[in-house]
Amino acid sequence: MAISTEVKNKLNENAIKYYMAEKNNNKEKLDKVCDNLNIDKFGWDCIGNGSGRNVFDMNIFGYDKYIVKLAIHHPQYDGIKQNKHEIKLWNTMTNEQKEFIVPIIDSGINNCWIIMPKGKSNPHIGYDWIVDAKYCLHGLIWKEDIKEDNIVTINGKPKICDYGTPPQ
Repeated sequence: MAISTEVKNKLNENAIKYYMAEKNNNKEKLDKVCDNLNIDKFGWDCIGNGSGRNVFDMNIFGYDKYIVKLAIHHPQYDGIKQNKHEIKLWNTMTNEQKEFIVPIIDSGINNCWIIMPKGKSNPHIGYDWIVDAKYCLHGLIWKEDIKEDNIVTINGKPKICDYGTPPQ
């Protein structure tokens, strides 16, 4: 299912405002952006977060099989840079490498947002799968990101959902 132009335009218009409001710790502007995106101001729609991104279930836009990662500022792990890295990897990886990661469905202006399929959390991943992922993705993904907390299942297959931090 393609994401509507209306939703993409709404994300493009508001994601940079979300990033800047978070960066400047401007609660008033953040509340306004959250209202524009139909995001609960208290964060109940947020299904995950990291140092540089907040992850929202796209059911807020009528797409229950997708998530959107909105970039937030972080001095070391900036969300725009993480989104950009994930997009670059998805566009340049081999098919074998892509078997280990959640695909990028769409992305926005200035890399402030990306859309991915929603996976199921808490999969039981065998040690061999993690070793294979680390071997196949060596030099592409920060090895500390290849862990059970960052793995979901999509169509019964394990996938790494957070691979935005470049290798260090």
